[in-house]
Amino acid sequence: MNRNKYKKKDSTVHKKIDFFFVQDQQTDFQSLDSGTLKLAVAKPLKPGWYSVSKRSIKNQSILGTDSVLYLGNNKPLEDGIVKYFSDFRFKGIGQTTIKKIVEIEKVHFLFMVNKGLLNFKDKVDLTIPQIKVIDKVFSKEFDRVFLDILLRDLGLRFNQVESIRDNMGSEFITNLLNEPENLLKRSVEVDGKDKTVSRINILDLKNLLNRFEVPISEEKLILMSVEDFLISEEVQGGHTCRNVYYVMNQVAKTNNLDKYKVKDYLYRNKEKFHLFVKEEKEFIETLDSQKRDNEIKELIEKIINKKSKDKKLQFTDKKISSQIELSDEQLNAINGVINSKISIITGGPGSGKSTAIIGIVKALEKFKKKIKICTPTGRAKKRLLQMPELEYQDASTIHMYLELLKRSKANFDFMIIDESSMVDINILRKLLTYHPVNSSLIFIGDVDQLPPVSPGQPFKDMISTNKIPTFKLTGNFRQESLSNIVKAARNIIKGMEPSIYDDINGQFSFIEVQGNEEFELIRNLYFEQLPKIIDEKDQEKIQILSPQKTKELGTINLNKSIQQILHKGKKSLFGNKNFEFYAGDKIIETSNKNDLDIMNGDIGSVVRKSKDSYIFEFNGIEVEYSFEGIQSLELAYAITVHKSQGSEYDAVIIQCSNAHSFMLKRNLIYTAITRGKKKVIMVGQKKAFLNGLQILVRRDTNFRL
Repeated sequence: MNRNKYKKKDSTVHKKIDFFFVQDQQTDFQSLDSGTLKLAVAKPLKPGWYSVSKRSIKNQSILGTDSVLYLGNNKPLEDGIVKYFSDFRFKGIGQTTIKKIVEIEKVHFLFMVNKGLLNFKDKVDLTIPQIKVIDKVFSKEFDRVFLDILLRDLGLRFNQVESIRDNMGSEFITNLLNEPENLLKRSVEVDGKDKTVSRINILDLKNLLNRFEVPISEEKLILMSVEDFLISEEVQGGHTCRNVYYVMNQVAKTNNLDKYKVKDYLYRNKEKFHLFVKEEKEFIETLDSQKRDNEIKELIEKIINKKSKDKKLQFTDKKISSQIELSDEQLNAINGVINSKISIITGGPGSGKSTAIIGIVKALEKFKKKIKICTPTGRAKKRLLQMPELEYQDASTIHMYLELLKRSKANFDFMIIDESSMVDINILRKLLTYHPVNSSLIFIGDVDQLPPVSPGQPFKDMISTNKIPTFKLTGNFRQESLSNIVKAARNIIKGMEPSIYDDINGQFSFIEVQGNEEFELIRNLYFEQLPKIIDEKDQEKIQILSPQKTKELGTINLNKSIQQILHKGKKSLFGNKNFEFYAGDKIIETSNKNDLDIMNGDIGSVVRKSKDSYIFEFNGIEVEYSFEGIQSLELAYAITVHKSQGSEYDAVIIQCSNAHSFMLKRNLIYTAITRGKKKVIMVGQKKAFLNGLQILVRRDTNFRL
């Protein structure tokens, strides 16, 4: 087979491994791809299958055993082979078919595929088209296939397999055998750059170490457990540091050890972590987190210390359009930010942030400054560009902006970042790393909204430092004209119960129902009552919000419930691993597709299937997806509150149930309510709502200036 036909210029990550079989008393071993091998330094090996990094093979000799992993004799690799060849890329070949073949051929099936399965067509129960599919995909992915199969055989999840394979490569074997703590880390260094890795947690790692009989001391296990716990707290809860005694207690529970023993090991190895005092309490963070915070601090200081050559700018135009007149506080904020290297504007709903952005743009245009506007999501960008005063601006998502920097240099005097409360600490570091030091940065957002989905809360932390010029908009000058939704939101963020209608006639309503009645009421509101109230023929401007994706009353089941009514009796066009899709279905992208200019959080609709392509509409433009691409799409009749950030809808239905009490917090309720422009209806149990008001989301972070 001509494998070179498919080869691409790859990164410096080495992915090639091989498998070889050792028979009793033999010193030469037969491998699947490298021919006959032997150890450079003779050493007895147990009979059975092994994997080895091809980097360790020179002139048919294996240089040492640091990268040689013993897989055993008990059906080694068979699970991995079945999982790999029954993947969605092998169309028309299911798990049952591959399993039957592997039960007969075992690992030899890999040898057959490696030599070209077409040469063994009489030995396998496959059609010629199926064989051609296998040969084609295997050839295309040859450099990584064996590693992929090994990782799948070890029981790793798909995202772990993909990430470890592409960022750590064959070093996985060396790390497992010699430096297992590296498998817990979030990033590895490749060609001088940090690459994010979907890591292995401590429980997975302990299972692997036991399976391969890799010796490890209690002390090292505890230190790895501390590192793992801190990383898990960051990934799952957004905390970039934690109270050291809380960490020690949790690690002690996990490992069935006395907490004082954990404390002894930890303080004996203090140099492996960063311990510090905050608010008179001792905290701990990983060295990676400390390094990241320090980098951001240095980058911000570098921009601030690069003094502008401009004289002080003074913008005095209050009337900036026939429709808009600035208030004194907006004008003060505008003059403040256009004269600062880094600055912040914060304010809640109805405070006038959007008007302030228009005012900043008008002011900067008056002084002949180049402007770049960035947003965390495509929907936030779309909302800004819908304003006539901004529709001509150079605006993009942050991810697309960073992607474009790979091809061209940044060229602007001021960058405005809207919805800054959604920006996590990792994205901020990337933004600042590539930000032109002569250009100014203006962060705009609502500090009371939910913190980012990903780690940290840099917008809030930057405000708390009191070292960056910050202007708070209140909108108090137009208090009388504020909607009931805005008034309710202002009470909620203070932990106070707002004025609520108990029917759907008010702008802000709460309808109390039992948990088993929620879906029925939500469907009735969505299909029948709300379209009439907001004078819409369909549900396009109505969005259902829920605190959670899973659970019985989460977005997954809500979406399927809505979909069943919309498409009753119809046949779906296609499906992915989670959903079936029908023509017209409302969908949401859950990853960044830079090549398609579709970002995480963008909402579109299903159009049609065309041969091997899948057509969707986003923002009035048809976009073509591959089968691999549609795996990240989900239904969007109901979305989580987190996914709704940066968007506004004419009407929102918010699920507020006892079943979600763990997630219901003041910031989440506030964020959900402020998505609605004309109508907000909460459905569920009022007790859950009132309890949630008393709980404020707090994140432990250590970002300071």
